[in-house]
Amino acid sequence: METEKVSKIPRRLESFLEALYIELDKMKFYLPEELLYKMNNPDLEFMIHISVVVLIIVLVSGLIAWKMGKKVKEKIPENIKKRVIAAKEFVVPSSGPRFRKRDKMAFMGQKMVKRVKAAGSYIRGGQGRKRRAIAKFAKRLLGQEGSPEIIGQNFRLNLPLEYLEEEDFEAGGGIMPQQLRFVLQNMRVFGHFEHPIFLELVKQIEYMTVSTNQYLFKVGDPDENIFIVQSGLVNVYASDGDSSTTLKHVKPGDAIMSLLSFLDHLAGHNKPYKTVSARATEDSKIIKLPFGAFKIAFEKYPDSYLRVVQIVMIRLQRVTLLALHQYLGLGAELIAAQHRGDKNVKYTDDMDDFMNTSQEQETLEQQTPPTPSALQLTMNLESYGELRNSSQLRRKGSLVKREKMMLFALKSFKEQLKLESEASLEGNVEIRDIPAGFRIMEEDSLKDAALVLVIEGCFSVSQKNDEGKEQEIHLCYTGGLLGQLQVLTGEPSIFTVQAKVNSKVACLSRQVVFDMMSVQPDVTLQLANSVTEHMSPYVRSIDFALDWVLIESGKALYRQGDEADCTFVVLSGRLRSVVQRDGRKEMVAEYGRGELCGIVETLTGAKRSTTLLAVRDTEIAKIPGGLINSIKLKYPIVVSRLINLLGKRLLSLQQPSLQQSVPGSSQAVGEGSTAPGYSTVAVIAVTPGVSLSAITLELVYSLASIGPAICITPEVVRAALGPNALEPGNDFKLTAWLGAQEDHYKTVVYQCDSMDHLTSWTQQCVRHADVVLVFANAQESPMVSTFEEKLETLSLRVTKELVLCHTENTEIPSGTAKWLENRPWISHHYHIKLADRMYTKRSQRKLSEHYARLVEEKVRPDVHSDFSRLARMIR
Repeated sequence: METEKVSKIPRRLESFLEALYIELDKMKFYLPEELLYKMNNPDLEFMIHISVVVLIIVLVSGLIAWKMGKKVKEKIPENIKKRVIAAKEFVVPSSGPRFRKRDKMAFMGQKMVKRVKAAGSYIRGGQGRKRRAIAKFAKRLLGQEGSPEIIGQNFRLNLPLEYLEEEDFEAGGGIMPQQLRFVLQNMRVFGHFEHPIFLELVKQIEYMTVSTNQYLFKVGDPDENIFIVQSGLVNVYASDGDSSTTLKHVKPGDAIMSLLSFLDHLAGHNKPYKTVSARATEDSKIIKLPFGAFKIAFEKYPDSYLRVVQIVMIRLQRVTLLALHQYLGLGAELIAAQHRGDKNVKYTDDMDDFMNTSQEQETLEQQTPPTPSALQLTMNLESYGELRNSSQLRRKGSLVKREKMMLFALKSFKEQLKLESEASLEGNVEIRDIPAGFRIMEEDSLKDAALVLVIEGCFSVSQKNDEGKEQEIHLCYTGGLLGQLQVLTGEPSIFTVQAKVNSKVACLSRQVVFDMMSVQPDVTLQLANSVTEHMSPYVRSIDFALDWVLIESGKALYRQGDEADCTFVVLSGRLRSVVQRDGRKEMVAEYGRGELCGIVETLTGAKRSTTLLAVRDTEIAKIPGGLINSIKLKYPIVVSRLINLLGKRLLSLQQPSLQQSVPGSSQAVGEGSTAPGYSTVAVIAVTPGVSLSAITLELVYSLASIGPAICITPEVVRAALGPNALEPGNDFKLTAWLGAQEDHYKTVVYQCDSMDHLTSWTQQCVRHADVVLVFANAQESPMVSTFEEKLETLSLRVTKELVLCHTENTEIPSGTAKWLENRPWISHHYHIKLADRMYTKRSQRKLSEHYARLVEEKVRPDVHSDFSRLARMIR
């Protein structure tokens, strides 16, 4: 009977439709013939009329529906209205931060799973099958064991063992003699030396033996050597009157030297040891390298002169000045209190003598003198005929005053920089009027880096203290130079310079100064000496104690259980802290550029609680515990800074919830809780259909809104270093240049070659990267290619993060689990949408021009775009 009823329903529907069709066909007889003709042969006018009629019907129907809906809404009870509003507020808050629906659902799901588990715990007896079944059902229902699209970054497989292990192999350990290896290791502080220069230095090496309790050098001895301990142990002491304190213990492979003494010797200012002495605590063998060896090498190879002085000044600023200022609170204590320039001097004082001297020189010229320079032409301005009216006289007075300022600036720059002639200054000096209260330099700012000469007025040189207040260090009067360190190093200013009264200054841009240094390298040394002469005498003692160390990838800076006798500051590169518990190794933290490592154990005197590994080649500033104790005795204010720093670290260890998570790790960061983001990023594609050039430039464009960023490709390297820059013999030169880019930019993005094969450039990119972003087309097969396997073998310790690219019309990503299951080395993954324009093939030149135009027009990237979010995750 039921089957008959089901079969009758389609029959009735069919008969109804037939009857409806018949009735509609009968209506044709009631329509006018013209309308029937138009319906069978429609034209444009008829279609427009029909469209208007349909539109009117739709509008009327919509209005009626809106009126009815409004009446229905008025009849809804208030309690139901409140529930609807609460649901909307939960999904999309009207104010405050907004969260994705899937994140909220995941949170609610986890909450429900906990309740289900709690309910399951009340079920007693049996074999626990019901409890397990309930928990499994809840997890499947709420996505706790589902796809990674729902659970986000909680989907993570165990990382490879090599990720946490130290590299045992030492490159060149059995081939290069120990003495030569120690020398090469300590020469890295001066950057990369070409092979001929290094051979010149090695020729000057001397060997000496120091017995127990014998002095290597005393206060008063000439300070003209670098000492490297080959075997044994040497202590360095700082003398302050009758008392002396131990600055550091020098172990085999470490050096005793001062960068300030090195610069003094190059300038010909040989000085003795004033506050520092060194004594052997056991029989020791010492390698001695005289500073004079560098002078001889630079005379034969002057091209290296400029670069070495620049590198020394960068090390001095970043290691000696910034590290102690940021972490120990030393600011004004490191800078001499003596004022710059002379407040009793005016720019017009010696102009008459200068004019007379120039006239005497003109009389000694031959009858056909050479074409006069701009400086000589400006001196003849006052010999012009008298002007008649008063307005012309006033204009002449203003012009003469301006020219006298220019003469003073040219004369001062020539004397202070030891220029051979004023030709390089012609047309490059700019006179500026500075109102009182205006800041020409800002602390931690790189804007408008220039060499500034005070012509008239007074400037205050200050630095922020722990409370954030400006603390005046000294004043700068007429004839004083400002901005030398910033121009030399390209680093942000460590001072704030503010005009105390209306002042006048002469400026030389950084590019002009660099052009002068390339023509006359001695200018570099004059600028460096003008910086060092304004440092306090205690800085030299500090400079002897501080060390610059380069740790190769995979090497341990210290190991768990070692004595903690020093603290480290990461200058560039990346370190990973690993702890071993119950035979298992776990990652505790990662440290990026500017981060402080090992401070807790050093201050508390405890043994190292973790092993610290270099993820890649890393530059370290080493602050010995003896130096910290010496500074505490001389400047007790440092104690409060250290207590504050130690308290924050210990508090962060006790309250993990306040810490940031390490990228690529689900564990909280211990000492690295304040670790910055990645400084260097390698971008690589592992599937077809990914436009790597467009992706890299878009990422750099988004990163530039956070801080200075640069994209480095083989073309950029060849343009900077020449067509043979990527040849195997130029690896050291390339490494030095890439390191300089890290000094000048907050983020460096390396664009790897195509995925056809693992090129030497791709290997360089991975070797210099803090993180490798692996881009893949989500529509392609998730199988691991041979190229990926080679990439993983090359970079076992480097953090790798997967970025799955989707088209704009993708709503919900899928299949992520398959991508991650095959790649245990992936520590993080992201989903991004690519605009359709990024799938269009365009040349690297056109893409670069497009983004350069956006930067010129000051078009900022969309902060809500996927690339902006990815940039924020990186930094």
